[in-house]
Amino acid sequence: MVGDPKKAAGSLPGTRKSRQCPQQLGMWKCTMPQDLATAKPDVAASREASTLPAHRVVARVADTIGPRITALIAGVKDTRTITTWKESGRIPTLEFRKLQIALAAILTLSPRYGDPSSIGAWFTWLNDSLDDYSPASLIAEATEENVDSRGRDVVRAARL
Repeated sequence: MVGDPKKAAGSLPGTRKSRQCPQQLGMWKCTMPQDLATAKPDVAASREASTLPAHRVVARVADTIGPRITALIAGVKDTRTITTWKESGRIPTLEFRKLQIALAAILTLSPRYGDPSSIGAWFTWLNDSLDDYSPASLIAEATEENVDSRGRDVVRAARL
């Protein structure tokens, strides 16, 4: 005699149980809803970068990768402009979009690298996923026509 058919069916190898955590199931598979933030970290990073006010975007990018790389990405000549943007929040549209892309890449890289100096270095290294361009130069050379496609390429490279 098998006993309770519900328990027997749920305890067979390869069957799926819902609403139980992996620790309760041992080695069997289970179906659990995935957390959207961990399932697609680049989507969560893009959402966060697009909802922050301008001065906070500039501040987070500059604090993480440094004002020099931030100035390079934004296409400005000196770091005083970055400081002014941090304080005032008034940024030209294209430069702001470039910094949003950089922040999305930073937020995607943060769980993997953690250390801000490593993230800053990632922006200056040549990247195989970007046809041997550095992410910083690829974003810096973006125009209004191709800033979104280059942004997707950089965030995709950060995910790999």
